[in-house]
Amino acid sequence: MRSIIILSLLLSLSSFANAAEMGVVRQVLKSAKQSVKLVDRFKKANFLDLGVNHLAVIPDGNRRWAKARNEDKYFGHSYAFNDVLPRLMDGSFDRKVHTFTIWLFSTENWKREKREVDYLMDIYTNHLKSVGEVAQKYGAKVHHMGRTDRIPKNLKKALYDLIDETSENDEHIINIALDYGGLDEIERAAQKGGSIKDNLDTSGQPYPNPDLIVRTSGEQRLSGFMSYQASYSELLFSNFHFPEFEPEKLDQIADDFANRERRFGK
Repeated sequence: MRSIIILSLLLSLSSFANAAEMGVVRQVLKSAKQSVKLVDRFKKANFLDLGVNHLAVIPDGNRRWAKARNEDKYFGHSYAFNDVLPRLMDGSFDRKVHTFTIWLFSTENWKREKREVDYLMDIYTNHLKSVGEVAQKYGAKVHHMGRTDRIPKNLKKALYDLIDETSENDEHIINIALDYGGLDEIERAAQKGGSIKDNLDTSGQPYPNPDLIVRTSGEQRLSGFMSYQASYSELLFSNFHFPEFEPEKLDQIADDFANRERRFGK
């Protein structure tokens, strides 16, 4: 498409060169630039080319999004996990992300009212299959980050079944952070003995450290997310809520990332 636009531009310029109609030439240039911008708008980002192998998301704002629409918080959670998350994972892999990490439930989220916690556990149990469908579509292996001693037995079984079903996949990785906290992860790694780095939940993965962490809903903190792995991660704090995180927003995020320079201490 770009080559067609450029060729058209060159032909137009040659027709005006002899007449020295510079005003017309400038108009042609302006039209060509607008055409290129229009093409770029509909062009999907390529995160691999940008150096983003591992994208991690902190999905905040489900309850605020639902409240703004006069819906209860349970609708916000359900829509986020059942509808938004599968599309976002699909869109990420389609844009050449290798590893996708989603923080579903933190070690601190147990402090919420029991009814909400139980509802979240039921959602995860009943709809992990949607994650599995995306995993199988893109050849992604599913990993769990976090503890398993406190989650319900039926959720643990659904999670382990999904991990087993995708164990032979080797094209991508999906990390599901469930009952996860960064400090808790470090403590668990230290208790195993040896190197903490080698005992983290992401150890052994091709890209254990996120290149980019996106947190939705305007909060500008990591809240202990991947405390060890995030040392050199680029951070992006968006104002939109997670239920508004359509795949097309990944292209805007890629544009922002492309303007950054990662030095890694150099």
